[in-house]
Amino acid sequence: MRLRAIRSPDPAIMLAGVKSGEIEKTKVLAAPFLFAVLEDFMIDGVKYTIKSFTFSLTDSLTTKSIDCEGYKLNEEALKLIENSKSGDKISFYHISVIGPDGTANYVKELNLTIK
Repeated sequence: MRLRAIRSPDPAIMLAGVKSGEIEKTKVLAAPFLFAVLEDFMIDGVKYTIKSFTFSLTDSLTTKSIDCEGYKLNEEALKLIENSKSGDKISFYHISVIGPDGTANYVKELNLTIK
């Protein structure tokens, strides 16, 4: 019998169930976690863990960036979101995930707008 390994695709990154577009500030503050989700993959149960990421908030005047460890927004990032206004842009980039084989990989960034 011959076995073949299948490489899993990079996961989609979601914040409070949202992967693109607009998000309510209250939703982010209630669930300040990033999740790596495999969509429409033929094998169930393949999991990725968020190791670290950089968060940034861009308002009408400035952009502030904060490095976060793990999958949760840290206190400094949450404070920026608390003070954000409708139309401010939030981004998550340099997202490092650990795949089922234990290796780290960087995945596509997530960009959202505060509703």
